[in-house]
Amino acid sequence: MILYYVQGGGLGHAQRTKHVIEHFSLNIQRIVVVSSNYAVTKVLPREINIHYFPTELYQRQNWNELRKIFQNIFKQYAIQNFWIDTFPYGIAGELAYISLPSEMVCTHLARYLKWENYKRFLASEIKNNIRFQNTYFLEKLHPEQHLFLEKNSDNLSPLLLNYSSNCPSLEKLPKWFQVLRQKYKFLCLIVHSMPFHEIEQLFLFAYQHCTQEISINISEVHFLVISPIPSPQNLPKNLTWQYFFPAVDLFTWADLICTACGFNIMQEIIPFAHKHICLPFERRYDNQFVRYESYQQGKLFG
Repeated sequence: MILYYVQGGGLGHAQRTKHVIEHFSLNIQRIVVVSSNYAVTKVLPREINIHYFPTELYQRQNWNELRKIFQNIFKQYAIQNFWIDTFPYGIAGELAYISLPSEMVCTHLARYLKWENYKRFLASEIKNNIRFQNTYFLEKLHPEQHLFLEKNSDNLSPLLLNYSSNCPSLEKLPKWFQVLRQKYKFLCLIVHSMPFHEIEQLFLFAYQHCTQEISINISEVHFLVISPIPSPQNLPKNLTWQYFFPAVDLFTWADLICTACGFNIMQEIIPFAHKHICLPFERRYDNQFVRYESYQQGKLFG
């Protein structure tokens, strides 16, 4: 059995888990996903066993309780393979306190981390070192992060996941989207999970782009926010707020797409780069500004 450990908020981590499972043709009957992110239920097949870890365990750093939960899962499902998403020692360094059986095969899916913020979890006093049989890096890594994983992995190699859309026909998309697409001459998608104030910034950024960079009357532009958070009241007439997943299925039908610079969206947007604008935001561990620069240079993978 495989234990797939994925932490972090939003839909991105859950969506990446889905793509990894598909890429490696993992048997969904033999996977246990452990997460504190309820978004995984929106994305992963129902057949997969999902265990939720309360976020309070991480906030209180209750590693003794977490250790007991891990041990029970290891035993209950006879776990032989441990897949760790993004954070090599967990989002809060919690895996340094989990004893892994010596025969456990560990695999790491690496994404760019602000290593200056994360490396405090890798101090010399950590109790349990993890050796990765395979580490796959999904984008160019922080130099120190790359060196650390090179030292602690038997195999280190790049991995390009398939983020392409099926590009459904307009008739197969929701009726509300069909109406918007047929009604408005120019449709601008703004795709972002949260928080609200960042969605506001993306709207202003897209509005400014349409007024200054595109030869079109702003009265002919309609803005569509795709987000799972509830729509605010009293939206302007030129703005619609909806939730649709996966948003990438709408991209073919948009005239302009405005996003932040999170890992998943920057993979999904590559085929639509000609009509894409983006704005990086500050994160504790993710560096959207570095990703933005790499994207602008066409060097997401180094």
